[in-house]
Amino acid sequence: MPAIAQTAAQTTTQTTTQTTTQTTDPALGRRIFDAGVGRDGRQVIGRAAGGSLPMQGGAVACANCHGANGGGGGEGWIEAPDIRWFALSKPYGARRAGGDARPPYDRAGFARALRSGIAADGVALDPAMPRFDLAEDEIDALVAHLQSLSDAAAGGGERPLLVTLMPHSAPAAAERLLRGLQTCPTAGASARAVQTLPALRVIRYGAADDLDTRLTALAGSGSVAALFAPYLVGAEAAFAGNDAAHRLPVLLPMAMRDLGDDAQVLFALPGLGAQAQALLSAPERRGERLAIAIDPEIAGREALAQRLRTRAVRKGWEVEVRIGADAVSMSAGVDAILALTGPGEPVAPVSPRLRLWVPAAFVRPAALDAWRAAGARVRIALPYPPRVGGDPRWIPPADAWVAAGCELMARLPPLPQRPDAIDAWRREVAALAPLRLGDWIDLPADADADAAIRRVHLDDWPPDGR
Repeated sequence: MPAIAQTAAQTTTQTTTQTTTQTTDPALGRRIFDAGVGRDGRQVIGRAAGGSLPMQGGAVACANCHGANGGGGGEGWIEAPDIRWFALSKPYGARRAGGDARPPYDRAGFARALRSGIAADGVALDPAMPRFDLAEDEIDALVAHLQSLSDAAAGGGERPLLVTLMPHSAPAAAERLLRGLQTCPTAGASARAVQTLPALRVIRYGAADDLDTRLTALAGSGSVAALFAPYLVGAEAAFAGNDAAHRLPVLLPMAMRDLGDDAQVLFALPGLGAQAQALLSAPERRGERLAIAIDPEIAGREALAQRLRTRAVRKGWEVEVRIGADAVSMSAGVDAILALTGPGEPVAPVSPRLRLWVPAAFVRPAALDAWRAAGARVRIALPYPPRVGGDPRWIPPADAWVAAGCELMARLPPLPQRPDAIDAWRREVAALAPLRLGDWIDLPADADADAAIRRVHLDDWPPDGR
């Protein structure tokens, strides 16, 4: 039974799975799996190549491609996934060759896949997967055998995997990131030999409490090697507030705000704190007044405000901290505003000497245009250089994360085969050399705060090429 694999990458909302409860013959399921022999000793018939190539008996035995224990394998050019029942029936989709994701299989969906070659999400399976002539009791017996393979594997745990988080109602940037990571080239930027990149299991989350539940389950599974490029824009506070999430390494998170001091973040582009501190690296302004305006929803805002206040005082500023959504609009009486909240349009005349500093997470073009038109000097901080070389076009955030993510996947050590080897794998990842993409991005695994501040890109508003 060659690989159950989609011909097109597609992710969908997951559904609850069911397994068969009928009385079955476990020996029959084992014979179908191992030898392609069905009820009463008949040769199971399958049709490969999209149904045009008849095969039977041992030629269509599941074990040929998926391995004797169902845990995955290969035949010729085909890489077959894990088809033990715990892998097929997972609520968020099993890991599969090429990084695609799919909904879980229940008994009915599994029968349709075997007979008609249609995956759980309605997409046609790879033509190499035969379409089988199996009776109802034979399918029940095969499901029971796959369940028994799951039970046999339970003591050793599930094979480790990488997980990426995506919101259910994903913005275009999130889907662009996911599709980019699923279609990475198989050679790194330095023209190394072609290699198979690790597959990503896609976990979809909804509101904050849903993300909290999923993170807790992932951390407790013992099989997640790392979260890879999770899309956390707008969900940073929920992630930072989840204690279980801090037990999982997070590689290259796509986040505009910091994920909390306890998060195990590796290969992260400079976060909100680093961007804010970089904006305060202007020449000293002895006696001038600075307002630090902070969104009340920022995780750890008190500690961040204290760090920024200390840095500004050392530069000679007189500092006040404002908390609230309208904290930026009140510009009277200050010489500069550091906006860690979305700036609205100014509500009063603006001094021509006023400086407005805005990290990337809070850049609102229309509002910044209004401040600039009113006479303020506006500067923004970005987590990566938005251009390469002399190209005036800006690089969208999703494209930047895809470029870095594909290079990082090419550099990762092979995923371990057993959960008890995950800790050693994580140590290898933390010791990787800095991730470099030409002279554009230089990203160490675990940079100190000063190094992160130095990597922030500052630009005047409006930027050329916007």
